[in-house]
Amino acid sequence: MPSETSSFLGPLPIEDLYGSSARGGAAPDARGQHHRAARGSPRSHGSAGSRQAWDGSAGAGAGNRSSCCRPRAGVGVGHLQADFPSDVLDGPQVRATALRLTTELAALLRSRGQAARTVTVAVRMADRSELAKPRTLPMASAHTDDVRRVVYEVLDGFGLQRARIRRIALTAQAVDGAQAPTQLTFDPVREARVRAEPVIDALNRRYGPGTVGPAAVITAA
Repeated sequence: MPSETSSFLGPLPIEDLYGSSARGGAAPDARGQHHRAARGSPRSHGSAGSRQAWDGSAGAGAGNRSSCCRPRAGVGVGHLQADFPSDVLDGPQVRATALRLTTELAALLRSRGQAARTVTVAVRMADRSELAKPRTLPMASAHTDDVRRVVYEVLDGFGLQRARIRRIALTAQAVDGAQAPTQLTFDPVREARVRAEPVIDALNRRYGPGTVGPAAVITAA
């Protein structure tokens, strides 16, 4: 019956009809002589080009799907600073404060499940001038020793022996901790400190920040 034939052949694209090759169906398809399913249908027929055009008109093309669903690497910022009650010279007090900020910053990153990729050290002088320098870690890390190492390197590079310092600030550009590689070392001291960090973090959460930390952050009153 003609109606049955139409209902059977109508939904098929031209290149799928009997006696029509893919090459032969390309010309009619280029002129727009092809069939597509009804707009409400979840299926799409025809060549890859027509499927892309259909998906694009519906706002669900491959480009749209990739832009809205592509996972984006999470980037966060951690910032801590300390102001001195009076101007101080670079020495034990400055280093103790830098170590305390480093310890708190690393703990903050671990609590967020992040790792520092770049750390910026900023120092404000008594005349309100400021020095700031970023330093990229060899590998993203939230371990205190790794962050402390780059902070001290920047401070040493400033050469602040005679400068009067009023403020120290640390800013970390952080990435998702899952992206941070696990570094295997043969340094038993570092490995012991890394294993102790979750315990220290738990104690500080329970009893208050700074309950457990490096002894070097304690300075004479």
